[in-house]
Amino acid sequence: MTTKPHHPLHVVVNAGSSTLKLAAFEGNVKKSSRTYDITKPSDYDKALANFTKGKNPQAIVHRMVHGGEAFRKPVKISSAVLKKLKPLDGLAPLHNPVARKCILACLKKFPMSKQFVIFDTEFHETIPEVNYRYAIAERTMRRYGFHGIVCASVIRQLREMKKLVARTIICHLGSGCSVTAVKDGKSIDTTMGFTPLEGLVMGTRAGDLDPGVVLELVKKHGEKKVFDMLSYSSGLKGLSGESDMREVLKKASKGNKDSQLAVKIFCSKAAKHIAALVISLGGIDTLVFSGGIGEHAPLIRAKICDQLRPLGVKINFQKNHSATPGKYFHQFFSRIKLLALHADEEGEMNRILLREEVH
Repeated sequence: MTTKPHHPLHVVVNAGSSTLKLAAFEGNVKKSSRTYDITKPSDYDKALANFTKGKNPQAIVHRMVHGGEAFRKPVKISSAVLKKLKPLDGLAPLHNPVARKCILACLKKFPMSKQFVIFDTEFHETIPEVNYRYAIAERTMRRYGFHGIVCASVIRQLREMKKLVARTIICHLGSGCSVTAVKDGKSIDTTMGFTPLEGLVMGTRAGDLDPGVVLELVKKHGEKKVFDMLSYSSGLKGLSGESDMREVLKKASKGNKDSQLAVKIFCSKAAKHIAALVISLGGIDTLVFSGGIGEHAPLIRAKICDQLRPLGVKINFQKNHSATPGKYFHQFFSRIKLLALHADEEGEMNRILLREEVH
């Protein structure tokens, strides 16, 4: 009689501005996952206790959006690392502070567990200076790029399916949105910049704006109010009153003009950025859609691809409507392949944790 090998418990922690996503793994097998609403620091302790049910994980891995110049690779958490993390709060104020609070809660709750932190910016470390530099004298202000764990997940899946080609563009569409140009598996350009505010129209974020607009808004309303405006009440929310694309599409189908315009602007902005990154790549072989919208909204994919026809994109509307992860939905004579893939952030974080534990 053979017994199955025992794998220690690992916990993946993804702390958002108002939610805490937790997943438990044994080896590469996900055992459970859950999302908790967070309104105050004590909610972290309650969520962790509820999720682990008295079990002590061997290792915990945390996602942090911004690593700045201090962190370019995953690191094991120590008092020295915690000191270096705190100054990064201002670079991603919606994400880094809450992630740090969650790390402190986990250290208190599980003092014997090995704990690591990984950064969304790591995947974009390969972007060349010509693409990460802004045309200003201040060198500390540069393009970092985000959604890195998503991109790593997509590239890994393409490799496993033997569908990774030289020139891939990842269009990640969810509450946050970005486009990333990947050459031979490495990021060479992306739309998010110094912060996650730059680039595409998002659920509540404005994306690209004339800096003059921001300066004028600050004069009128003050820095704090404008930051909140650009982060929480712009994007789809500012255009239509709804931040969820499902609600926007529902209203648009019933003739709501603001929602119809929001869809047009959202798709147009995405198509323009995809086209721009084709220049960075020197062409395109595969376009991958990921994220809640990218994976589950065929109408949005179709509208974006329709605007990319001048580049040679030819979509099969029937296959697009019923697309499943990993199945192409381009016309058979189209040079550019089209895919939708599930962005497995939790699985990717666990893989990184397994790799880091070995070292």
